[in-house]
Amino acid sequence: MAGLLEGKCGLITGGGSGMGRAIAQLFTSEGAKVLIAGRTVAKLEETRKLVREAGGVCEIMKVDVSVEEQVKAMVDRTVELFGTLDFACNNASIETTNQPIWERDTDSVREVMEADFYSVFYGIKYESAVMVKQGHGSIVNTTSGAGTVGVTNMDPYAAAKAAANNLTLSSAMGLGAHGVRVNAILPGLTLTPMVQQLKEHHPAFAAEMEAAIPMERMNTPEEQANAALFLASDMSSGVTGELLRVDGGYLAGYYNSQKK
Repeated sequence: MAGLLEGKCGLITGGGSGMGRAIAQLFTSEGAKVLIAGRTVAKLEETRKLVREAGGVCEIMKVDVSVEEQVKAMVDRTVELFGTLDFACNNASIETTNQPIWERDTDSVREVMEADFYSVFYGIKYESAVMVKQGHGSIVNTTSGAGTVGVTNMDPYAAAKAAANNLTLSSAMGLGAHGVRVNAILPGLTLTPMVQQLKEHHPAFAAEMEAAIPMERMNTPEEQANAALFLASDMSSGVTGELLRVDGGYLAGYYNSQKK
């Protein structure tokens, strides 16, 4: 039985670990050929090794997605390798420190905006240029539920994600007539390596955070990858401009954990 992405090719940023690695493993298991990009070559090589050991096709490229020229080169390289760009997952991101806005250094805010918003803009700009010529394509952005609400002392991150969310909606409006779909997954707390360390070093705080989630657990990278697969594949052929929350219900409404 053919996989959901059989014969399709594309790129995944932030592919060296966490959600990006899970997306690469899942997509290739469903028949896709992928180029994964990131800033740390050793981590990209680890992902490539895992994919190839499972029989998948995976190439790597060192890319800083906050640099426009490197994003363009990444898209060009993907087309050069595979001849097409059927999907693109703009997944790379950085977070910010928990800090009052009056104490923030302006350069640090600019860094977050470049990594979390401009990177998505650059991706959509160059990915869509290829996809419009093809007459088809699916772009999946990894943003955040933090971009839909106010987040105390995380102003730059929340603002950047809000901008990326609206960019997803707006570009979907402009690209729909060209056969190009643009959607986003909005992860909640997810068990990436960074969050795993948080649970190990601050178990009480992690338990408190999990208790605030209606499902009373964090999502896994694999669950985020499943959502990305849905949006990248033909299963969602009628879906564009969707901001899909994958957060265990955290933003569904007001919630108090009731312990029995």
